Amino acid sequence: MAVIRTVKAGSPNVSVTLQIIDSTAGTPETGVLYNTAGMDLWYRREFEVKTSITEATLAALTTAHADGGFLEIGNGAYRLDLPDDAVDTAGSSTFVEVGGTVTGMIVIGGTVELVLYNPQDTVRLGLTALPNAAADAAGGLAISDAGGLDLDAMNTNVSDIETQVGTAGAGLTAIPTQDANLVQIGGVAQSATDLKDFADAGYDPATNKVQGVVLVDTTTTNTDMVAAAPTAAAVADAVLDEALSGHVAAGSLGKAVADTETDAAAVLDDTGTAGVVIAAAQTVATVTDVTNQVTADATAINGDATAAANLANVWANLDTQINVASATGSTIVFDDAAMSAVDDFYNGMAVFVYGGTGAGQQRRVDDYTGATKTATVSPNWATNPDATSDVIVMVGPGDLAGTAPTAAAVADAVWDEALSGHVVAGSAGKSLADTEADTNELQTDDVPALIAALNDPTSAAVATAVWASTDFADPAAVPAWSADAAALLSWVVQQHRNRIKTTATTATAYQDDATTAVGTSTVSDDTTTFERGEWT
Repeated sequence: MAVIRTVKAGSPNVSVTLQIIDSTAGTPETGVLYNTAGMDLWYRREFEVKTSITEATLAALTTAHADGGFLEIGNGAYRLDLPDDAVDTAGSSTFVEVGGTVTGMIVIGGTVELVLYNPQDTVRLGLTALPNAAADAAGGLAISDAGGLDLDAMNTNVSDIETQVGTAGAGLTAIPTQDANLVQIGGVAQSATDLKDFADAGYDPATNKVQGVVLVDTTTTNTDMVAAAPTAAAVADAVLDEALSGHVAAGSLGKAVADTETDAAAVLDDTGTAGVVIAAAQTVATVTDVTNQVTADATAINGDATAAANLANVWANLDTQINVASATGSTIVFDDAAMSAVDDFYNGMAVFVYGGTGAGQQRRVDDYTGATKTATVSPNWATNPDATSDVIVMVGPGDLAGTAPTAAAVADAVWDEALSGHVVAGSAGKSLADTEADTNELQTDDVPALIAALNDPTSAAVATAVWASTDFADPAAVPAWSADAAALLSWVVQQHRNRIKTTATTATAYQDDATTAVGTSTVSDDTTTFERGEWT
């Protein structure tokens, strides 16, 4: 059959034109109606069976689509409205054959080709991968107005530019730098003058300063990058106020203290004295402050090039930005050729992560291996830095962090801390104080007598406890011989109390609800011998 129309699969309201001729003379038939004798129109989708169409009349050729609608156009041509199912997207059909029969006539049908694009879309045929705009229009395909668009030549030109620029702009070194004469800072001329004086005269905290920023010869007062170390008393206070509920690792001090409190409370409950309940853990929030950097290349300060050079030398000695290879726990490996190869070179300095992974952390360098550029730090990293981290090594971490207390001083302060000042429910201090009070109370109780009474029950008490037990339940399955006595006894009671249904071959035991089956047993009866098998 010839293709009579191409449509997008799934399009609704599709109509086709059929030709009907006389079966003898071959001349066009006119006046054929939807109900003419022998009228039987059909369609067949590829790989599917033929489907009959229910014909219906149309009021006019301009009438809206109606499935099966049929009306003469003229000169043997007729309009046929296909059912939507004929062109839907289901299945793998790529075409639909349309035909039919009429008594004494021949229906010349055809093929409707099903495609995945929209032939009616004059811009992009319904293909969403193409721009939905005319070529050379906004959002449309780029074209060459002169017909000379050469993408290969353009690619060659771009490659040439990349070669001349070089990796990371290395080829741009010939571009001259522009000198800058810094005459104001934040719109204040005096600030530029102060900065020039500072750079010219050297590092003198008594006389040289930039407006709003006091420079000192140590970094003791620099608290914007790291907080001062806590005092031993503050550490002790925090230790004893810490919520025990947040410490559950087996073997830890927090877990041991919490378990001791729980055990002591349980003992007190057993002897009739109320115990201590550990309150819910408190939540500690961490806030990290990240400050941006601004980099400028100033060749003169207030017209003086020497002042700019002096300032550059001072800044170069303050810190060094370093690449990170890896970090784990208490170590960090630097990936920077400028790092010293001398062992212990950075000992006592501070590694500060000011950006990227682990930002906001500062750790003291306890040991440095020059050959591998590996630093051992303390305390351990909370978040291990990596290649995305922005890191500097700062001089004088002891001054930045304050003089940290020794482990012995912290321990001494913890054990000398008065428990009476720690009353927050759930804290270590409250727990230890309550535990001490509970154990003191236990010393006044007659615990041996209470235990002896528990260990010497009468036979009558034991019998009463056993037969008064409520630990019996409706069995959900047939118990094994190895089951406990309660399960076996429950099964015996169920066999005598609950519903059992017996057919010619099977007995079924049910739970107390008489609908839930527990187990089955095979049965047989030859009128002489009745036998029931094991319950399963």
